[in-house]
Amino acid sequence: MVEISLSGSGEGPGGRSPGATLQPRAWALSPGVVAALRAWRDHCAARGVRVSGDAHVFVYDEGSQKGQRLTTSDTAGRFRRHLELAGIRRPELFARTETRTRIRLHDARATFVTLALANGRTEAWVQDRTGHKSSEMINRYRRAARTAAELGLKECRPLDETIPELAPRPIDATSAEPARTKERAAERAPRSRRGPPLPVEIQPRSAGLATPGQDDQNFSPREDRVAIFRASNRSML
Repeated sequence: MVEISLSGSGEGPGGRSPGATLQPRAWALSPGVVAALRAWRDHCAARGVRVSGDAHVFVYDEGSQKGQRLTTSDTAGRFRRHLELAGIRRPELFARTETRTRIRLHDARATFVTLALANGRTEAWVQDRTGHKSSEMINRYRRAARTAAELGLKECRPLDETIPELAPRPIDATSAEPARTKERAAERAPRSRRGPPLPVEIQPRSAGLATPGQDDQNFSPREDRVAIFRASNRSML
């Protein structure tokens, strides 16, 4: 179980998003979120930030405000700056016109709702996670969700895989290429020289509570349990 207390967060009156509520809610976190929270805790601890007891979860990990709770001031501006640092340069996201506004952090929440509906999530499933109080609020996303479904857009990748600092195994292109070359050479080798096949063990992504909040491409029912496959020499023939 993971218990997180949030106060004064979000955008809108009263420190929350319009149409949402701050009443206590419980839901099963997705495996990627669980892994990201654990990685963030370890990241902060390694930098000397207190992570036990009643310590805040989302804090500054460096600078003069190190260890202090992240402020909610200028979240939209910080979000846009971080997008630019990540290499996102799409002009429409940063332009303000008569018909559109610049991208905000709150838009990430709207993206979550839209893609969830597009991939068959129920209204109740969405409300459990967003706190929307009425179907009317959810219905505002359905048109965009239908378009996303027609385009075949999937749900977002696991959180721990999309944040480089929290990724479990960063990809190093310089070290990956020799490994791929070795694998290709092994595949071309005569069967008699390959040696006996090794057992492969597939472990579940995460222990504890987790939602199937990711797309079918990233998660399958097989990943909810441990499966051990042993290949015999006969099966290789």
